[in-house]
Amino acid sequence: MIPTINYATYGADLTPRQIARAWSDHTSPEIPAFLPFGKGDGGGGPTWLMLERYRVYKDLPGMPRLIMGNLRDLINEVVKDDSLPRWRGELYLEIHRGVYTNGIRLKQLVRALENRLRELEAFSVVTGARRNYEELWHPLLEAEYHDPMGATSTKAVYEEVVNELEEDLKRVNEEFMAVLRKALGTGPLITVVNPLPWPRRELVMVKGELKGVPTQKVDGGYLALVEIPALGWRSFETGQCCLG
Repeated sequence: MIPTINYATYGADLTPRQIARAWSDHTSPEIPAFLPFGKGDGGGGPTWLMLERYRVYKDLPGMPRLIMGNLRDLINEVVKDDSLPRWRGELYLEIHRGVYTNGIRLKQLVRALENRLRELEAFSVVTGARRNYEELWHPLLEAEYHDPMGATSTKAVYEEVVNELEEDLKRVNEEFMAVLRKALGTGPLITVVNPLPWPRRELVMVKGELKGVPTQKVDGGYLALVEIPALGWRSFETGQCCLG
């Protein structure tokens, strides 16, 4: 079970109107209402004015009684009430339609970076590079904030984020290839890498036949059936796949 609290007041600074609204919107008067407050929506703390308002309004006649507490205390109080509604099934909010399709290029880049950064971090450890790639995560994490990720920003902001992600993906790919080249070296062998944490038996497209590997010629090259260990790689010689 995941306890969930919905509240209408956003970014409160403890004005009387906000306090009254928090209580009027509260549908379960037998348990405390919830009113977070602080400076802005970026994690800022309460100001001296907000704390002074709390001191003045906490026991003011005609106003809901205020208690300063933390979220854990509230959740512990909420879960004691067995009469609260419970939802089973997929969560769906009608006003969020389109968030998976708007700004598709941005979403493609975010997904590509999520995958490739994970692969880079994993193979950096596997091959002994062990570099800090924090700066390569920053553009991705910024894009995953809900405004750019939902493509609800202005056209100029959207294009700026997309350009930053494209540049970041290029840098990540270059770093990933540098890690692999340093570990595997260079030469005439064809190396197939498996970035997943389980062994795989897959068809891969290659330019020529691989020795000892079932291979079939198709348009654009050859399909080869290879088996690669988890978070590892295998190198193959080029040449006739099978004798006889």
